[in-house]
Amino acid sequence: MTTNVQILLYVLAASVAIVLNLLYIAMFLEAILSWFMPEDRMIMVVLTAITSPIVLPVRMLLSRIPALARLPIDLSFFVAFLLLGVISSMLPALPLP
Repeated sequence: MTTNVQILLYVLAASVAIVLNLLYIAMFLEAILSWFMPEDRMIMVVLTAITSPIVLPVRMLLSRIPALARLPIDLSFFVAFLLLGVISSMLPALPLP
């Protein structure tokens, strides 16, 4: 029975790690491509649709801090990018059962 639980935990941890890595790559691509492509290009629309569920809650939280709300740049994308990296590094490295 414990082997089934170990396999399930391994599959779950691996799946979460894959999703987080894909989000991390999508955010990186969006950040780089935003310098060269307009926002109405299909690839930018898709990347924004993928990353906005991560960035928008961070943007809402940061807008509540008065000092950050007055900044001329939007730090929410950068903070969300860092948070994904931190969450990815906190995932346990489960050995294959």
